[in-house]
Amino acid sequence: MDSTVLQHGRTCSLCKKWLDTVPHSMSSFVLVDDLYPSTASNNNDVLLSALLASAKGGCVGCQLLSTGSLVYARSLGREEDLEAIRFTDTASLLSAKLLWKGETLPEEITDRVDESRFEFYAHWSERSLLPTLAKASLIPLSGIGDATKPWESFKGIQPAEHLHTDVTSSDRLMLIRVWLKVCEKLHEGPCVTKYDHPLPTRVLDVGVPGQPHIINLFESKGKVGRYIALSHCWGKTPIIKTLSTTLETFKSGMPVESLPKTFQEAILLTRRLGIQYLWIDSLCIIQDDEADWEREASQMASVYGNSYLTIAASSASDSTVGCFIQRTVRPCQSYKVKDCVPSEDGNYTEVFVRQRLRQLCGLEWFVGKRINVKTDRPLETRAWTYQEDILPRRILKLYSDEIIFECEQQTVRESLFERTNNSRGLRIANSNATPEVISDQWRSHVIQYSGRSFTYVKDRLPALSGIAYEFHKLNQSTYCAGLWKHSIQEDLQWHTETETPLTRLESTEGNALPTWSWA
Repeated sequence: MDSTVLQHGRTCSLCKKWLDTVPHSMSSFVLVDDLYPSTASNNNDVLLSALLASAKGGCVGCQLLSTGSLVYARSLGREEDLEAIRFTDTASLLSAKLLWKGETLPEEITDRVDESRFEFYAHWSERSLLPTLAKASLIPLSGIGDATKPWESFKGIQPAEHLHTDVTSSDRLMLIRVWLKVCEKLHEGPCVTKYDHPLPTRVLDVGVPGQPHIINLFESKGKVGRYIALSHCWGKTPIIKTLSTTLETFKSGMPVESLPKTFQEAILLTRRLGIQYLWIDSLCIIQDDEADWEREASQMASVYGNSYLTIAASSASDSTVGCFIQRTVRPCQSYKVKDCVPSEDGNYTEVFVRQRLRQLCGLEWFVGKRINVKTDRPLETRAWTYQEDILPRRILKLYSDEIIFECEQQTVRESLFERTNNSRGLRIANSNATPEVISDQWRSHVIQYSGRSFTYVKDRLPALSGIAYEFHKLNQSTYCAGLWKHSIQEDLQWHTETETPLTRLESTEGNALPTWSWA
């Protein structure tokens, strides 16, 4: 951490642009545009010498920006190489790229990600998180500070959260609990639908009294309660399954340590959230009983739709990897700013800089490299897991770079107090939607779903049955092998957008599939 302390003073037009200063009147700004000559490559480039000159002249915004840039450059061991800073307004947090002496860049920032890209943020302490979220309807959208003085309202410095290498730590658990509590207490509509439903046919009882190392397979027989569902990749590694020969054994109990890492960590999180039951497909469906498999597969809409929460092991390629993947995170750096934003002692607060986590143009990145969905988010490539992402009212996505929580009204992410409204509510149309909207949304789901991969081609329609069931409740139409009778003329106009030959789902006796189905 850096101990640099900045003093407050005037503000200038650069601060107005990048820090979104809110003064009482425009006369509060000291216009010093002549101190910010644009470089030849980009009009968002600011020479460090110009930034330092303005800071020395008393501009608190330039003090904040120049000090943060130097602090971050120092953490890279390249403070002496810094020549200019390129700011960008296309990210959620105030972001910039350090430009080194002798470096030549194109006019636009390219897809290249490197350690020279960084972002500014202020940290909200965990202890003040819940009242802050409650007061601001979950996520504060404005910047930190008030507008009593021009330099006290830098809206460009948004509140964000430190990323931790240990995602199983108590503060991460508290954050997840807060997200769930706010959703339960403050949201309206589908988010407040009761979560005590009839349990699935079988669930894992993870709360056996006095036996923390044992869980058992519990046949619910219509019992009502809360449960968590796990969405995970089976992968190529052999996975533990409930079979006709192991059913009674698993009902008697199974040691937690005998289960793969992903299952163990899902059990751990379920217990820590105070929920007794957990649903995992490979253990809660009798895998060698065709009748049981078909019956349970047809219930996926209710299994995931009625879950209190679905945990998605998004970055695990199989059950041995785990839900919580250890991170490699470059430590954030901080410096103190006087009277810039409110602090407990009323004098100073900390502003943080860290390597940028997100890239431009809607592309997502890990720290330092572009995301490869197939290797970094394998769960999002599998066909069966598509409806597991769409159907739940609330889902906790455990990525290797951060944790994201989605409910019917909002999406929040671990790294940033960012709110996106109606996140899950837009996935399946509501009863007020027009038939055209419902049909268009179904086709959109088919497009996204059909691009995913299968282990068995015969699963292509069953793996979409849960979503089809929800759409049938809306359109009251006859389902025709992936198309709908009421919109059959439009649905028949499907086409492929790949040159790779597609494997068609072969018809079997008693299961004739029309040649006109996209399946």
